[in-house]
Amino acid sequence: MITCVKLFFTSGMDVVRSVSSDSSWLNKVVILSKMTRWELEKMNYPDLSEGQFMDVLKKRGSDIKRLIAFHDSQKEVETIVTNTLQELKIESRTVNRLTYKEEDVAWADAVIPVGGDGTFLVAASKVLNRKKPVIGFNSDLQHSKGHLCLPKNCSLNPRTIKETLEKLKQGQFSWMYRTRIRTTLNGDGEPPVELHYRRRNLYQPRDEIEDGNKSPKTIVLPELALNEVFAGELLSARVSNIDLKVDDANEIPVKCSGMLVSTGTGSTSWHYTHNQLATQTVRKLLSFAGADPNKAYDVARTYNSNLIFNPEDPRLGFTVRDIIEEDPSHIPSGFADKVTIKSKCLDASLVIDGGMSYNFNEGTVAMFETRPEDALKTVVLTP
Repeated sequence: MITCVKLFFTSGMDVVRSVSSDSSWLNKVVILSKMTRWELEKMNYPDLSEGQFMDVLKKRGSDIKRLIAFHDSQKEVETIVTNTLQELKIESRTVNRLTYKEEDVAWADAVIPVGGDGTFLVAASKVLNRKKPVIGFNSDLQHSKGHLCLPKNCSLNPRTIKETLEKLKQGQFSWMYRTRIRTTLNGDGEPPVELHYRRRNLYQPRDEIEDGNKSPKTIVLPELALNEVFAGELLSARVSNIDLKVDDANEIPVKCSGMLVSTGTGSTSWHYTHNQLATQTVRKLLSFAGADPNKAYDVARTYNSNLIFNPEDPRLGFTVRDIIEEDPSHIPSGFADKVTIKSKCLDASLVIDGGMSYNFNEGTVAMFETRPEDALKTVVLTP
C-alpha cells in the first residue's frame, strides 16, 4: 500500500512523496561491496605471492597496517549487513564494482551499496529507471560524509543496522526520487574510459539517434549522472574552449577551465566546493564596499547554504569554471532546463560522476537535460 505526503522546501518547491507501508516488498537484495585500497592494490599485482606483495608495499612506504585496518572495518560492516539480511529472511547476493551487472539489478528488489558516496554512485550507475531503489549504508563513519547514504546512526553497530533493515522491510520510510542528468553526445562514438581502472569500457548506448550520417554519431549515453557531469581539457593547465547554449538563448563562445553541470544531489559535492565563498574573501569584499566586515561569516554562510538545492528539483545547476574574460558578466551561470556545449578543445573529456570518461574533442556536442523517468529511487527513513 502506498500513501502520499506533501513536503515543503525552503527553495519554494513542493514535492509530493509517496510513503510505503508494504511489508512484503523487500525479499531480494544485491549488496554492492566497496573495493578497498587493499583490494585494488592486490589487483595490480595478481602474480605475486602474499609475501612478495607485502614487500612491494613496504618498499613503496605504504602504511600497511592502516590499509589492512580499513579493509577489515569495511568488510565487518558488510558482513553484518549480509548476516542481518539472512536473519530477516531476505535473500542477498554480493558483488563489487567489477562484477556488478544490470542483471543483478533486474533480479533484486533493491540495491544496497555498503561503502560511501563513491560506492553509492557505482550502485546507481546500473539502475537506469526510477523503479528500483538504491539504499546505501555508510561503512566508514569516521572519514566518509556519506551524503547519499542513510544517516550515519544507521551504521553504528549491529543493532542499528538491524533496526534500519527492519524499518526498510516493514515499509517505515518514504520514497525520494533524485533527479539525474541525461546526456546526448554527438561525437566520435569511441567507448568511454573507466577512470577508476583506466580501462576502456565496452558500453552499450541507451539510444542511438539516426541522423543520416555515419560519423559523428549521436547517442544517448547509458550513464545517468546523479551528481554532475564535467567537460574540459584533460590537461588542467590548458584552456578549455567551448560554445555554450543555455535553454533557448544564443550560443556564447567561452574560454575557461571546464564546464560543470550538476543536480540537486550533486549540489553538496563539486558544485558546492567550486562555488562556495570563503569567509576571508567575503570579509575583503565587505571592506572594499565600506560595509561591516564582521558580518562576513554570516554572509558567507547564507550564500553557501543557498548553493545547495533540492535533490528532486528537475533543474540543472551549471557553472563555467575559471572564466578567462576581462568582463565575464555576459556569461551565464545558475539554473537551466537544458544546457548544450560544443567543444573546441584539443584533448578533452566529458566525465560522468567521476567514473566514465568520454572523448570531448573539437566538434563534439553534448546536450544535458533531466527527465522524470530517469530519476533514482531512494529512501528517507520515517523517524
